[in-house]
This record gives sequence, structure tokens and C-alpha cells, in this order.
Amino acid sequence: SSAEPVDVSTLDPATLRARIKAQVEYYFSQQNLNKDAYMISQMNADGFIPVATIANFRKVHHLTDDLDLILEAVSESATVEISEDRTMLKGSFKRPARTTVILRDVPEDTAEEDVLALF
Repeated sequence: SSAEPVDVSTLDPATLRARIKAQVEYYFSQQNLNKDAYMISQMNADGFIPVATIANFRKVHHLTDDLDLILEAVSESATVEISEDRTMLKGSFKRPARTTVILRDVPEDTAEEDVLALF
């Protein structure tokens, strides 16, 4: 989001959708959710927030108040999910798989086969 106000009437539809998508993705980003208590307070038990609530956020509302346009804009998002009834949105970040094992108190001269046998 730029600090400069944008005259949305001059944006072509693809650019407008891209701006909406980027703003909604930011709202659902870990970076934002780590500090946005209001967003978290609006989530249901499954992490969804009504599209209408998102539409009322200042930066989205400046771009559009059309709920269908917001849904269309985030439909291709890799980080925002749309509920089955198309009334709610949620972040869809995947937790990275854990790939590190830490072994303690294993003698230095233990053979690799003996370590692998622990699993």
C-alpha cells in the first residue's frame, strides 16, 4: 500500500483486483496478525472473518465496497482462502515441516547405524 491516495476510478480492472488482493493478503499475513488484535478478535473458531468486515477496513474500502469484487480478487490467492459459502475469508499459511532432529547425550563414537536404530 502506497502512502499516496489513489484515484481508483483511473485504475484498470486488473490493477484494481491486484491492489485489493495485495491488501487483503497483507491483512492475513503473519506479519500483520502478530500485531493486529482487532483482526484476531474478528475471527471465528476456524480463523475466518466475514468478507463484509474486511470490506469495511479503510484501505480496502478506499478501493471498493463490492464484496464480489473482493472475492474475485482473492480467488487466485495462495495465502487467503474463501469459505464454501463465499461469505468469509481466512489466511492459509502452511507451517513448515520440521526437519531437524537434536540428539543429546549420545557418545561421539556412536556408529551412524546405532543412531538410525533409535528411530
